[in-house]
Amino acid sequence: EPSLLMIDEPSLGLAPRLAARIFETIRQLADLGIAVLLVEQNARRGLECAEWGVVLDLGVKRFEGRAEDILSDPRIRELYLGRQLARREGEAL
Repeated sequence: EPSLLMIDEPSLGLAPRLAARIFETIRQLADLGIAVLLVEQNARRGLECAEWGVVLDLGVKRFEGRAEDILSDPRIRELYLGRQLARREGEAL
């Protein structure tokens, strides 16, 4: 009956399908009321399964807020989530 689960880079080195399952499981655990502290280099994936996010750049906190706000912020998408995501969503770069 843990109340907190701390996970560091759960998708590192995994095939995309397995990584997707890992993030689904993390979200399910959070939905059960377990607090999850997730450190993930794949910012998009990490934020998609989070409620709150902190974006670090070389160890310095650059952004903090609701995960959905971070994901929708054009500055963050350009700097940290990659141009491909921005292009797919029809943004001018």
